[in-house]
Amino acid sequence: MRRRSFLAGCGAAAGMAAFEGSRPAAGAPGGEFRVLSGPRAQLLLEGKTPLQASQVVPHRSYVFLYPFESTPCFLLNLGRPVPGTQVGAEGGSAGYAWPGGVGRDRSIVAYSAICPHTYAHPTREAAMIHYYGPDTPATVAQRAGVITCCLHGSTFDPGRGAVPLQPPAEAPLAAVLTEWDELTDALYVRGVVGRPAFDEFFKSFPKNVRREVQEVTPVWELERYSRAVLSC
Repeated sequence: MRRRSFLAGCGAAAGMAAFEGSRPAAGAPGGEFRVLSGPRAQLLLEGKTPLQASQVVPHRSYVFLYPFESTPCFLLNLGRPVPGTQVGAEGGSAGYAWPGGVGRDRSIVAYSAICPHTYAHPTREAAMIHYYGPDTPATVAQRAGVITCCLHGSTFDPGRGAVPLQPPAEAPLAAVLTEWDELTDALYVRGVVGRPAFDEFFKSFPKNVRREVQEVTPVWELERYSRAVLSC
């Protein structure tokens, strides 16, 4: 019987239970924070072969599609263990438990690549939002190791549940719950937690089809997904 490492820590167990359905996270005012069950999908490198966690190069941006075939997400190896944390604790709200990184070193994290401010996202033509590694600081954010949206300068911390560091975005990027199979080194995704902007995304970009991914979903290096990667 295979053993799987699913988002190690207490937050992982909470995430597992949440897959029973879509519901507000505990303590979330008005149900703002939600755990959305989603299809369990394996990541395939460019849709061909199973992506292994050991293939995810530290500080390189990857894009995969989840939970819909037109909603892009980031896959990042931050190059260090990433502990879980409480996200969105504000105004007396308990927010939600973000379980942290997965993989042998617990360094791999995944987030929706849709900026919660005006829903900018990587497309096949261009990526205006992406991760800036430790050696490539974002100019508008004046820091490295962050995800920054060049449309309006919103910046997020991928090592702390993608909490916003710089306005105008006020909400974190929604986190994609990720699973690592320690026997095969394969990666799976199976849900979203936070404030997903999918409804707003499809209203803003009605040409995109709202069709769920199935058992597999492709993942690309960002430079192979978007023809132009714009930095700021």
